[in-house]
Amino acid sequence: MNKDETKKNVEKPYTDPETGKFKEGNPGGGRPKGSGISITTELKRKLKECPEGQKSTYLQLLIQRIVKQAIQDGDQQMIKNIWNYVDGLPKQTIDHGLQKNIEKIKVEINRGTENNRD
Repeated sequence: MNKDETKKNVEKPYTDPETGKFKEGNPGGGRPKGSGISITTELKRKLKECPEGQKSTYLQLLIQRIVKQAIQDGDQQMIKNIWNYVDGLPKQTIDHGLQKNIEKIKVEINRGTENNRD
């Protein structure tokens, strides 16, 4: 950034005239807090509420339905989902074939050193 660009920033009302840096709470400093839509936040808020005429929250009712579907109805996919969320998915290893390649290289190196000794 050249000096002319720096001066332009300092002249703006939301920058500190001494440092040229943004002041706290400047209007050009990104999206204001609470301005975006968050489906997750709204869903969490709604799950904490109790439906009219109920003693349980939506979250408690949801958990009851999930458990019923898994255990009483015997839904295998729901059982699997619950298990994965409670215990986490098992670690999976991926064979890239690197170990095999390393072994081949070691064998070739050993052959080369043996041939050089002769």
